[in-house]
Amino acid sequence: MADAALERLSPEFDRIYARVGRASVPSERLLKASLLIALYSVRSDTGWYRHLTTLTLPAVIRATTLPEPPPEKKPTDSLAAFKRSRGLVSA
Repeated sequence: MADAALERLSPEFDRIYARVGRASVPSERLLKASLLIALYSVRSDTGWYRHLTTLTLPAVIRATTLPEPPPEKKPTDSLAAFKRSRGLVSA
């Protein structure tokens, strides 16, 4: 529903966008974000930011503090190769 309304407004947005200079956040994106905030009953943009930060912060901490995975070992191609490597088979 929101996408259809924004599609109808697209020519207006195209008309007001600056042709030169630094690119800005598209109005469609700002309107859609405001709609999401209103629908999910977040009181303010700051509240929405804090909510997202609270959700993503634990994932970032886990990703940055976990030890590196051990290097992969090359798989042995057979049980016989494993036994040879351990000296369990006479040559």
